[in-house]
Amino acid sequence: EPYLIQQGFLQRTPRGRMATTRAWNHFGITPPEMP
Repeated sequence: EPYLIQQGFLQRTPRGRMATTRAWNHFGITPPEMP
C-alpha cells in the first residue's frame, strides 16, 4: 500500500483509501464522476 500511494495510484482520505485517476487510467477504466 505505501508503494501505491507513493506512485500516485492511491490517495488517503477521511473516508479511507481511494483510487486516483492515474490508477483508473492504468487499468484502462473510465473513472466514475466525482460529486
